[in-house]
Amino acid sequence: MVLINVITIVVLVILGVVGFHFYNQATSYVSTDNAKVDGEQIKVSAPASGEIKSFDVKNDEK
Repeated sequence: MVLINVITIVVLVILGVVGFHFYNQATSYVSTDNAKVDGEQIKVSAPASGEIKSFDVKNDEK
């Protein structure tokens, strides 16, 4: 009798953890099935080639 109660409690705890995981995933993250984006692709490039040696911008500067 005690073994059945322990097994029941363990199963209920496992179901609760799995249920919480699925609830948390469903409410925290956006998911889609086969989502596609429609639009025109354009190439972006710099007007000159080369390497940036310094970029003098302070934090929170616009």
